[in-house]
Amino acid sequence: MEPAIKKIVDTYVKLGNRRAIEDLLMHRRRLSIDLRGRSGYDFSRPIEQIDEEIRIIAAALQAFEPRGQSLATLSLAAF
Repeated sequence: MEPAIKKIVDTYVKLGNRRAIEDLLMHRRRLSIDLRGRSGYDFSRPIEQIDEEIRIIAAALQAFEPRGQSLATLSLAAF
């Protein structure tokens, strides 16, 4: 089954809404960092899911800069 985030990101790509994709990426990164800093519960499954979503979103950003990437895009895509 295709993750819901893939459909959302594909829609943003079709609309050319790079800002929304960057916002999704930053949100997922904040979630990942927050979950990695918590203890008392096994957060490995949600972290794996968020990491997969980060990969999907970062790949979509490449659609906006197919050749040389800007420094901003490179910093967002690196995780």
